[in-house]
Amino acid sequence: SRISRQEAMATSCVHFFTSHFYTTLQDEGVDAVSSWTTKKGIDIFSKRIIFLPINQSLHWSLCAMVNPGLIANYEKIHSQTDVSCSYGMKCQYSSETLTDVKCSKCEKPVHSVTCSRFVSLDSNLCNYCHPFTSDCRIADNTLAHQQLKVKKLANQKVEVPCIIFLDSLKAHQKLIVARKVRNWLNHEWKKVTGGTKDVFTQKTIKMITPKVPYQNNSWDCGVFVCKYACSLYKLRHQPITFDELHLPKPLANAITENDLMKFNMSDIAVLREEMGKLVDNLSLVYLDEKNNKKQPKPESQQKDASKEPHQPVGRITDNQDSFVTDEKSPGAMDI
Repeated sequence: SRISRQEAMATSCVHFFTSHFYTTLQDEGVDAVSSWTTKKGIDIFSKRIIFLPINQSLHWSLCAMVNPGLIANYEKIHSQTDVSCSYGMKCQYSSETLTDVKCSKCEKPVHSVTCSRFVSLDSNLCNYCHPFTSDCRIADNTLAHQQLKVKKLANQKVEVPCIIFLDSLKAHQKLIVARKVRNWLNHEWKKVTGGTKDVFTQKTIKMITPKVPYQNNSWDCGVFVCKYACSLYKLRHQPITFDELHLPKPLANAITENDLMKFNMSDIAVLREEMGKLVDNLSLVYLDEKNNKKQPKPESQQKDASKEPHQPVGRITDNQDSFVTDEKSPGAMDI
């Protein structure tokens, strides 16, 4: 008997790394983990979610890479963004500039696209006077202007990759995690495609840190990581699109407000107890297998055993919220 998800690792839409993966990646770099996927024939760019548990400084957190194989979609969208913004405003990323132009209402000049006043090309009004931009005072390099640029593409429901980082104590440095993960994704992408360009950047694969339940003690971080992973696994088929990532926090809010993320310390205590029972039961299975290996079976029994189909002990389902024990299999696990 052994724990299994009842699906082949190579064809599953998710992949779980051990915590040793990130530790090795951080300490030794991308080359040290290059063989982790190659030897097992795992194509990370075919996965919906890649789970990366992190154990550092006596604390656990969870990083999840979503849809890394859809990076080409973002490149396609990004190539269309260097155009005029919504309402005809010239984007600050455009090569064009506006010089010697005055607003037809307030008659104040607009010197360039990096000025605090932008002219709406359809009405020749600056953003202070345009009726549709009264809530968008666009200053130099502000987020508001970038959001206006995105509005032009908001109707494109194109799925794109992202990184979700969940930390029940906010103790780990998420920017360092994001940088390490992007470096690894670029390394894998070049290895698979033969390319030389770093396609995974801060712009093409954003990290989001939704507000989720946090622990109020110093020992339940590992249980929180398991609960986070269980919830994200159940949300694995939810599309993540360009506009959800770039308009004001709709994806982060959707994760925060999802019922799967509405749990408290009492729920964690119950889960901790169930996990303890699961580990105890698994230890019995492990010790039994270990003892059986020490005693070679007769040749006739070995032949009969080889004909029996494998019956996996554990499984993952979408309709269970906790770890449970199967009556037929003492080490079974439902997530």
